[in-house]
Amino acid sequence: MVIPTTGLIFLFGVFVFFYLSIKFYTCYKEENNEFAKLFSYSFFLIGMNYVITSVPTLFLIDNHVVWRIIAPIYTMFVAGGWSLLGYAVFSSTFQKYSKIIGGIMLLVFVFSSLPFFFYTPNYFYTDGVLNWGFDLSSKLFFLFFAPFVVTPLILMPLIAIFFLQAKRATEKKVKIRSLGLGIAMSFMLFGMITDLILLTLTNLHPVYSDLNYLIIFTILAFTLIFSWFPPKPKYITKIE
Repeated sequence: MVIPTTGLIFLFGVFVFFYLSIKFYTCYKEENNEFAKLFSYSFFLIGMNYVITSVPTLFLIDNHVVWRIIAPIYTMFVAGGWSLLGYAVFSSTFQKYSKIIGGIMLLVFVFSSLPFFFYTPNYFYTDGVLNWGFDLSSKLFFLFFAPFVVTPLILMPLIAIFFLQAKRATEKKVKIRSLGLGIAMSFMLFGMITDLILLTLTNLHPVYSDLNYLIIFTILAFTLIFSWFPPKPKYITKIE
């Protein structure tokens, strides 16, 4: 029996992103921080992407009809999440241009999700790991490259901003949070390059993609632990 490792890792991602969403929403409620609310919504949308993709990855990998139906849905969730996150970070950094940034992020959402309404890659297992490929006979397969062009345009500035915030932050938890998000997004950018170039143009085993996902989710989980959870109480033994 082949163990669908990608589906299990995606379930881990669901837990991490939903917990991130809860923590940022709690921050919004306690501090009335509108940007924390945007972060909460964005991580919830990204988490929903993994909810939708984990089920077919676990049980329905060979059903192309299912993938054809859910591909536009999960892409809209992940594109909406990243667009909202991009708007939250960029508009807080460049407040004078928030409306322009909002328009740009809307275009990012459209150009990232629209291609999946017309073209869906072929998904299959390679030793239990999610793999995918192009149907080169289709005249629409080139549309699939749009998210791989647009998403890095969001990720690269976000990475730079989070690392700068980590450098400037005086509070330890804020520094850890910014550093953790910056490192995780760096691995996300690396993962896109791996999936698009190495896995599609070479015979590299797709398990490297799974390992990258696992690293990303683990970094985010440790970011949660060290930047949000309260410290354990120090028990003092009294000597009589």
